[in-house]
Amino acid sequence: MLVNLHVYDITNSGSESTNTAIQRINAVTRELSIGGIFHGGLEVMGSEWSFGFCETGSGVYAVEPKRNPMYTYRETVPLGITTMSPEKVKEVIRNLRESWPGASYDLLKRNCNDFCEALCQALGAGPFPMWVNRFARGADATVTTTAQVYDAASMAAREASALAREAGLFAQSTLDIISKSLFGVSGGDNNRIGGANGNTHATTTAPTQLPPPQQQMTGL
Repeated sequence: MLVNLHVYDITNSGSESTNTAIQRINAVTRELSIGGIFHGGLEVMGSEWSFGFCETGSGVYAVEPKRNPMYTYRETVPLGITTMSPEKVKEVIRNLRESWPGASYDLLKRNCNDFCEALCQALGAGPFPMWVNRFARGADATVTTTAQVYDAASMAAREASALAREAGLFAQSTLDIISKSLFGVSGGDNNRIGGANGNTHATTTAPTQLPPPQQQMTGL
């Protein structure tokens, strides 16, 4: 039983100029095998199966091969054959319909091409062409890396803030020790050096001036 992948340009933007630009981009990137903005549908047993978003129920649906009305058909990629019986193929599709609800659709991580690859593997066909979904996976990797960098930067900022607080506490503790050693008061005492008015100069009582020892003895 033949298995085919039908590839479409995603041309449902609502803007003719945007749709044309997408088709031109896909024409270039497809030739280079570096991906593109593609929709995929996998044909087996005369139906083309794909996956899309819906709020309730399964996102798996079938259309006539090469006739998906939402996109513009581009090409077909043969994926070999499946040795499964028709009954087994139907069972595989039923299982996938249950495990691929429409609400789980994600443009970058769980899209129509991801589903086609999963169905291809379940049928024992392939290999599945990696260029079909390369743009989405590259974008997902970029988003993931950006998020990781942001998380790392946030953690570094939190750690720097904690270190700054610790440094402030250490400086205050050091000031307390120095102040107590020099003046017998803690660094947090507002009057540790000056008076109540905040005078920062030490106030001391001048000693009584005494004559030199020889003058005291001679009375001179």
